[in-house]
This record gives sequence, structure tokens and C-alpha cells, in this order.
Amino acid sequence: MKEWINLKAIDKSLLAQLYYNSRENAAKIAKQLHISREQVAYRIKKFEELKIIKGK
Repeated sequence: MKEWINLKAIDKSLLAQLYYNSRENAAKIAKQLHISREQVAYRIKKFEELKIIKGK
């Protein structure tokens, strides 16, 4: 059974950025989304833990 996950708008934007270019560095994504590099790294790690995305 699938579990529903509520995502904030910034999470959806980050996932869209990763979809179009998963190799982009966190600093550039952060600049595009107007958030810190640390927030990008934290959210990506959270997505991996929730199995929304796969890591390396």
C-alpha cells in the first residue's frame, strides 16, 4: 500500500529541478530556488530516506 506524503511548494520545486537535471550542484539549485545550500542538501537527504528519490 502506498503512503501519501504532503510536500511543500519548495519541495515540489526542488523535485522539478532534480527531474530536469539531477546532476546539478546544490549551490546552483539553492540560488535558483532562493534557499540555502544546506536546505537543498537536507531536503534531498529527506527525499532519499522517504524513498521519493534514489541516491547515488
